[in-house]
Formats: sequence, structure tokens, C-alpha cells
Amino acid sequence: MKKIFAFALVALTIAAVSCKKEKQPDGPEVVSVAEVKLDKTTLHLMEGETSQLTATVLPDNAENKKVTWSVDNTNVASVTDGLVMGLLEGTATVTVTTEDGGKTASCVVTVEAEIIPPSAVNILQDEYELEVGDEYDMTYQYTVDGAGDLSVTWTSSDPDVAVFENNKLIAKKAGTTTLKAAAVHGDKYDQCTVTVYDKPTGVVMLRDGVALSEANPVDFEFSEEVTFEVKVLPATAKQDNWCLEAADGDNISDFFEMSDMDTNNPKFTAKKDGSIIINLCYGDDKIVEEYFFFNIGPQLTIDANGSMGAFAGDALALISNIAGVEWSATYSAKGYSVFMGDHPVIGHVKFEANLSSSAITLPMPMFKSKTGVVCDVPITVTARTAHQTAEYVVTSKAWRPYFMDYDTKQELHVDDVGVGDKFSIGLKDAAGEDLLIQDWKDKIILEMGSGEDAYDLISTRADGYIYQFVEGGESYKIVLRGKIDSSVRYEQDFSPHM
Repeated sequence: MKKIFAFALVALTIAAVSCKKEKQPDGPEVVSVAEVKLDKTTLHLMEGETSQLTATVLPDNAENKKVTWSVDNTNVASVTDGLVMGLLEGTATVTVTTEDGGKTASCVVTVEAEIIPPSAVNILQDEYELEVGDEYDMTYQYTVDGAGDLSVTWTSSDPDVAVFENNKLIAKKAGTTTLKAAAVHGDKYDQCTVTVYDKPTGVVMLRDGVALSEANPVDFEFSEEVTFEVKVLPATAKQDNWCLEAADGDNISDFFEMSDMDTNNPKFTAKKDGSIIINLCYGDDKIVEEYFFFNIGPQLTIDANGSMGAFAGDALALISNIAGVEWSATYSAKGYSVFMGDHPVIGHVKFEANLSSSAITLPMPMFKSKTGVVCDVPITVTARTAHQTAEYVVTSKAWRPYFMDYDTKQELHVDDVGVGDKFSIGLKDAAGEDLLIQDWKDKIILEMGSGEDAYDLISTRADGYIYQFVEGGESYKIVLRGKIDSSVRYEQDFSPHM
């Protein structure tokens, strides 16, 4: 009994002591972890790429915020203090776990294989031209260089004009757009200009703003240059889709020198007289829209009935094959001068006719050299139209009179002529050779002046007129003058001695 009582007493004593402890003041409360969160629940990485995951332990005042990181597929990804690295293509789950309470949060990581962007994108042409409705296969019109992903995306700055679909360039309406091919990966791209035209419906050709037609033939002067304007209809059609073709088997180049044929303002220069019919065509099928008659006038020429010159004082008739030409006549003023004849301007000879006619009369002046010797001088006669020039060279043939003793055939000085003497009056040319009287008697007029009873005309022979004075003591004037131009003249006073 005593032992039982003693044990009970000890128990009571312990209980009493325990009761006294519970009544003492409480210490600080320990806050446990309630949950953990990650800033991302999914993550996409390329092979070799890294990304940081951030874990948040709640509540904020939890005493133990230590966590550990793990990944369920270490071949795909690795994690160190939340830094995730993609290793191989595939999927892995990264998990964070709290030390306190073993709370967890996860992020699904998808790793994609490394994509190598192309090194270049090249569209083979800078410009493309199409007509509305065309579909142009672009299969071989661009290249993408490299060993990675070679896919590109196509965009059009104006999809209403043209688009790229199913590897084809599709023309939708007239206009211009920029077509761009850009690599899906990387920054490489290339672009080109696409111009879309309406299909041609016709073509017109104009001269000075007037449309040509069958009823409106084109008249050319030889050597004339004409610039035409070609318009393909409508204005939104390609303007160079036209051509000219000769009808009836003729060759256009036989009649015209042509230039600027690659423009809408071709130039034609007439080089052959005659007529030609030319077809105006358009489109790839060379549809004949209209045909025109081209008439080319003759080449300008000058004729003087084959004559290459005339005596000074005479005149030369010249005629052109085209009416209404402008005339001029010039000679080289260097070394020559006019000393007899009409001479309004140095180096020029005056016409005696309407300068805009087709026929003209050119009087021939007398020329002399700087030394005072008469000389033949070539004169260039020029006829002009608006587009042509023709030249004809004629010679003013000089002459001078001479007096010769009939019997001795020696030249006489006028003072040596006496009553009863027979003498001849003739002409010599610039070289000093006798001119046959038959060549000049109708062009050079010989006048003996007054006092016809004082002399006799004995005869006329090839080298001149034969005279004999029968009276003396008086002065007589001998004149030789041009039939046409009397200002070309020679005068000599004679006083035959007894």
C-alpha cells in the first residue's frame, strides 16, 4: 500500500509541475509554407537557349523558403537555380519543391531544334511586266540560299494590282506594286516591281496631234524628218506593244531612215521618192489597226540645160525640179573681185529673178585677180527648200578684147591704127586663147559708136570682126558689152591717124 501511495504521490507531483509550465508566457509562432508558384507554366526554347524561371513561396512570411529544382527529362533540358537550358528537341517538365511542406509547382518546357536562317533571298528580276489576267509561274524566278529553313513569305504592297499565290504571280488590275519575298526565319528578303497593264484594244499614230488614217496620207519632202507619236489604247496598256510593217512586199528602210523606234516617238527621214503603204500593228498577234499612205516628193535638183558656165555679161538660166525654192549664188571672195557687173555683196552674185521661183536667171559678172588679170571664177548656185539643199557649180567665163593687124596678125596698140589700116577686133579668154566669134557674137555685143561713115566692116571671120577706117582725125568709141548685163563692158577710144 505504501508503494502504491508513493507512486501516486510522484504522479501527482509531476502533474502539478506540468500544470505550472502551461501557465508560463508563449514563445514566437513558426509560419509554415502554404504553396509555391512559378512565373511561367510553359516555356519554349531552342536548342542551346536558356530562360530563367522564378519561384514564389507563399505566404510571404513563411519561415523556410528553401526550394529545390528538378527536371523529369534531363536529355531534353537542364535546370540550375531556376535557369533552364534547352538541350535536345523534345518536352520536359521542370519542377520546383519547397523544403518546408514539400509544396510543388511545374513548368512544361518544349525544346525545338535550332533553325538556321537562309543566307540570302534573291528574286531573279528587278521588274516584271504582265497584262491583266496573266498568271506567271515564279518557280524558277527566285532562289533561297542556305542549309536551314528555306521557306519564305510573299507580300504585295498593293494586292489589288498583283499577288503571289500558289507559286504564281497573278496580275489583277493595271497599276504598279512591290512584291516582297522574306525568309520565315532571319532577316533576309528581296523585292521586285511588278507592273500590270491592260490588254491593248487598239493603236493610233499621230502627226502634229492629228491621227493618221487611210484618208489622211502623209506627204514627205525628200530629206524631211518627221517625228510621229504612237499611242496604244487604252492608255493603261503597254505602250511599246506596237509595230510598223510595209504592205505589198515593200521595205520601209528603202524609203526612210528610221530612229527612236523603241520609243513612242519614232522619227522618219525620207530618203527615196515614191509611195509606200505602211501597216500599224499592235499586240503579240500583230493585229493590223490601220494602214497609211506615205508619199515622198523628189530629191531637189538644179539644171542649166547641161551648161556649166557662161560669158561674163551674159546670163545663165537655171531651173529646179521643185517649185518655190530659195536661191542664192556665191563665189570664193578670196583672191577675186568683181570689177564689172552688178556686185551688191562681196562673195555673192545677184539674181535677176524672183528668188522663190523654180526658174532663175543668173547674170555673170566679170572677175579679176588681185594682180588685175581677168579670170574665170566658179560660182556655186544653191537652191533650198525647208528640208533640202541642192548645189550647181557654174563658171563665169572671163574675156578681154584685143586689136590685131589684119596683115601681120600682130596685136596693135590703138595709137598705131591709121586710115586705111585693116584691123580685127576679137576676144581672148582668161588663158589668153582666142575665142571663136561664133561662141560669143550673140552674147557680147560690139558697138563702134557714132560716125559710121568713118569705117567699114570688111568681113567677119572666126577670130573677130575686120574693120578699116576710111577717115581720120576724129575720136571714135569702141564698146564691147554683155548682152544681158550691159554693166559688164569694155570701152576704147580710137583716133585713127592720117
